[in-house]
Amino acid sequence: MALFSDNLTMADVNLTDFFPNDVELNTTNSTVSPPKQSFAELQNSFYVASYVLTPIFLVIGLFGNGVTIFTMASKSFSNMTSRYILIALALSDTTLLLTQPFNKLFLRKLIGYDVRAMSDIGCKAFFHIFKTGKMTSSWLIVILCFERFVAVVFPFKTKTIITKKSILALIAIDYIFIVTYNGVWTFSSIIVDGTCKPDVTYPETKEKYRDFLLAGSSFYSLIPMIIMAILTPVIVIKLLLQRRKRKHLAGAAGDKADSETIRISAMLIGIVVAYVALVLPITIVHNLAFWRNVSAFDVNTRGFFILREVAQIFEQLNYSINFFLYVLCSSKFRGRVIELLGLSKCVERARAQSTSSKTRSTTANRTARPLENVESGASVSKNTNGEKETKTTQNHIRS
Repeated sequence: MALFSDNLTMADVNLTDFFPNDVELNTTNSTVSPPKQSFAELQNSFYVASYVLTPIFLVIGLFGNGVTIFTMASKSFSNMTSRYILIALALSDTTLLLTQPFNKLFLRKLIGYDVRAMSDIGCKAFFHIFKTGKMTSSWLIVILCFERFVAVVFPFKTKTIITKKSILALIAIDYIFIVTYNGVWTFSSIIVDGTCKPDVTYPETKEKYRDFLLAGSSFYSLIPMIIMAILTPVIVIKLLLQRRKRKHLAGAAGDKADSETIRISAMLIGIVVAYVALVLPITIVHNLAFWRNVSAFDVNTRGFFILREVAQIFEQLNYSINFFLYVLCSSKFRGRVIELLGLSKCVERARAQSTSSKTRSTTANRTARPLENVESGASVSKNTNGEKETKTTQNHIRS
């Protein structure tokens, strides 16, 4: 399971055991060539999609993460300890989004050469930064999950356990450990034929690389997902139980605190669900390739190619959408973003127009009802008079 998008060493791998029906092996360079022209067209379609989607995700992600950093750094969120986690998460996601395009084949063809391969130091530094952005992002979500777990399950101990110092210490440990680990892992990032590759191995480094690959992949997705899968259900169940208990209490302050806790926890749940749903596919791709001892980005069977390309799109999406989850789940965050972007007047005008339209419709309904009553009253009086006149005439004839 790998954390990047280039080729593993394919020596001594019998691909016919793994993909016996779809592939055709080239014995000169051990690469896989698609057997049909339709498969080449499918590849071109995904490359065009990557050409379009990568810049879109980049622009959306940079905008959202930038606004998140400025919003969380404002005084409005000064009492919120989790804001440090969200700022660090936005920085890691931004780092990943900035480096991701350089791994794409279309950009290398567009520029004419591999920017990552300008020097050996540059090649190692690129993949060091790239892997660090991905792995720190995963563990920052774990830290956020832990912060919410303490706040919901141990509400009376939150202020003593979750403090500014403890949160900053966890963030620092996250970055120090992963930066150090990826710094050692750069032994396999080497330039080959003008291309910077992160997975070049030799007989003496093959086993070392596999150990780092397995551990790094576990740090990136497997261990964080396990922790989230344990803590998140506990948070949800505890929130539901607390909400039932507080319904019996008639305290406005308690209701306000309860709603605030629910909103923040809902934001966390959204982030966790998005992370698992969007990162799990690429994790499956890397695990499948790793346990079969093949390259995740060199085995081009039809099914594996589609799974890999779709998984990469999901992975990019994961680092671009957190801002929208914050906007949807937090009215306070939403209000601050509106102020920051200078949209307050536009929102006020929209609200004023909405209010005036509702007022007009209400007034129209109120004025329509008395007219209906007057008309119905007149008809009743007419009927009553008519009945009285008829009865009088009948009595006069009888007499």
